[in-house]
Amino acid sequence: MTVKPNKKILRSYKWHTGSLAWIIHRITGILLFFYIFLHLYLINKLKDPEEYRAMITFMNDPVIKLGEIALLGLVLAHSLNGIRLTLIDTGVSTKLHKIIFWASACTGFVILTIGGLYILRGIK
Repeated sequence: MTVKPNKKILRSYKWHTGSLAWIIHRITGILLFFYIFLHLYLINKLKDPEEYRAMITFMNDPVIKLGEIALLGLVLAHSLNGIRLTLIDTGVSTKLHKIIFWASACTGFVILTIGGLYILRGIK
């Protein structure tokens, strides 16, 4: 027996920019939380000079550079949305919420593009 989703329930919720921003902020926050532990683990391993040299070689891999770009995207999305939330909490008009969301998304995209090119340029 297969269960069919109730399309009426799925369509009844209206996705707004505020809902999307809330989901993005939660997901990026959780991913950054777990990244901190990975980062601390890797930093702790760098006490040995041989492991340090191996890690530097590993960090020059193009796949790792793409991961750094993804990390930059996570940080930008989370921080710019945090700024947006701070503006909302300080009393910015509700008419501007959508404009602030898209302005921060465009700003983040521009910074991500410039930063991504800078990160990729470091590949040898």
